[in-house]
Amino acid sequence: MHPFPAILLFLGAHGGDPERLASYEAILAALSEGRTVHVVLYYPECRLRVGDAVMKPPESSAGLTFGAWEAFARGAVGNDRAYLTVSETRMVAHARRGPVWNYLRLRLYDDGEVELQARNILPADFSVIMDNLFTCAIDPGTGKGGASFYTD
Repeated sequence: MHPFPAILLFLGAHGGDPERLASYEAILAALSEGRTVHVVLYYPECRLRVGDAVMKPPESSAGLTFGAWEAFARGAVGNDRAYLTVSETRMVAHARRGPVWNYLRLRLYDDGEVELQARNILPADFSVIMDNLFTCAIDPGTGKGGASFYTD
């Protein structure tokens, strides 16, 4: 399933016509202006790493709205590339484990690379039962790249 229907549902709750953001600079500018930014990731367009193994990503998608975020210039914290980052943790109902913490951390680099780390963490002892790293690129509107950014 292509993420377009998910994008409509995700952005429909926010009203207005969404504006696609097709570059790191456009996304950072929108955030710096205080605008709300949303990202929809279409996993089949991404690479999935679980530990040391590279696996085929699932036929699914995910959405994240930027709340608190940070941007780091190249070299600010010993980093080779400038990047911005946002994370979110929510309690979700895991199909087999019951309630777990779902931690998402998205990093967007100035060269357009996007990383989404997704972890499921047991609340009783904070043990990690899932740790996936999806890597893709900004989709400039072609349906390729895996990460579509919008502002409304």
